[in-house]
Amino acid sequence: MGLAGLVVKPVTGIIDFASKTTEGIKNNALMFEDKAHEARMRPPRPFYTECFILKNYSILHGALL
Repeated sequence: MGLAGLVVKPVTGIIDFASKTTEGIKNNALMFEDKAHEARMRPPRPFYTECFILKNYSILHGALL
């Protein structure tokens, strides 16, 4: 019985490690998939380095102000 446990315990540990790793990868992929469908709260504001000024983006005009 002790000899069987010496072989079975490491094998079950390796299988458990592999299953938990793949479960984590799957959950991580699903998290990013859910975020892809969310709408942005506000549009991005580009930073222009020549003037060091943040310019506002107009949703109505679809351009920088």
